[in-house]
Amino acid sequence: MNPRKFRSNRTRVVPNSIKQKFNLKITVMPWPKGDYPPSYKNQPKKIRDKATEIANEVLKTTGNEGEAIATGLKQARLHFKKEKENKS
Repeated sequence: MNPRKFRSNRTRVVPNSIKQKFNLKITVMPWPKGDYPPSYKNQPKKIRDKATEIANEVLKTTGNEGEAIATGLKQARLHFKKEKENKS
């Protein structure tokens, strides 16, 4: 199995101490429309789109890709669960 296949092409998060020491400005690229994290591939389209939207916002504020992916998926599921309950 090729280990490069599963690596992210986004910039990795650098600890604040290193950023301050070397005056680094690290940017993290959000997922554009139609592109999404590999962990979202088995989700229904509406959840995947909402999760990607939420993950992009989390990514902008925290810069942590793992946290953004997990939070996006969890919040998207909650969003549609609440929406379904409100319709019933």
